[in-house]
Amino acid sequence: MKSLNLILVLVIASFLFVSEAWAEGCCIGRVGDANGMGGDDPTIGDISLMIDALFITAAITPLITPPACIEEADVNLSALKSPAHWPPVYDDITIGDISSLIRPLFITGYPPLPDCPFSGGSAGDIIGHSGCKSQMAVTADNEDCLVYNYDGVGRLTLIHINAGFNCCPVIAANIGVEGQQILIQELDSLDNGGCHCLCLFDVSYEIVGLTPGSYDISVIEPLRSESDPPLEFMVDLSGATSGQFCVPRTVQPWMQ
Repeated sequence: MKSLNLILVLVIASFLFVSEAWAEGCCIGRVGDANGMGGDDPTIGDISLMIDALFITAAITPLITPPACIEEADVNLSALKSPAHWPPVYDDITIGDISSLIRPLFITGYPPLPDCPFSGGSAGDIIGHSGCKSQMAVTADNEDCLVYNYDGVGRLTLIHINAGFNCCPVIAANIGVEGQQILIQELDSLDNGGCHCLCLFDVSYEIVGLTPGSYDISVIEPLRSESDPPLEFMVDLSGATSGQFCVPRTVQPWMQ
């Protein structure tokens, strides 16, 4: 009966949190601050907002507006499990995340929630992407390029020009920095609402906290043919610099 009363209270309270879209790049400290009100300890407000998003307004407005944080809401870090990606998408948020919040809130001595991924040191994220490109821009149709710009002190921006994906994807990537290696694993849903077609996009990334030095940058692409060269190169980021690296492509969607 106590458990039922608790659920009813949470459901009623969740009506206080009506909104439209998640914030991204917002995870600080430990996960769990889904409503973006600050602090590393979960609250009834965090749980209520997630119940609202998943079970009450999901059919109409399934996402939550800032200051709510989808990265904080992925409490069990399911987005980092195979196939790994970050930031999370709406489908990564489940009843398992709500349960992971309830336990430390109501069970004394329960272990603290995990730290936010990429919250210390170098961190990378997608900061934007184009729509499906009907005409190639900047490069030829059969070229796949990475444009880079480093500010000399820690911020690296990358634009993957002519990145190949399903024509209506949820574009995501797993971005990691290990030593002098920068790895971007692009992820694509090949079964997305019946869209059985391919397309090219420009995808922008940002990595912060990157110390000056030489780095090997690699992009793992879901549609690259094994016969085509990988998009990887070594770059000297000892100071402020910018440039572009391109490789040829011989299959769709690069070749029409």
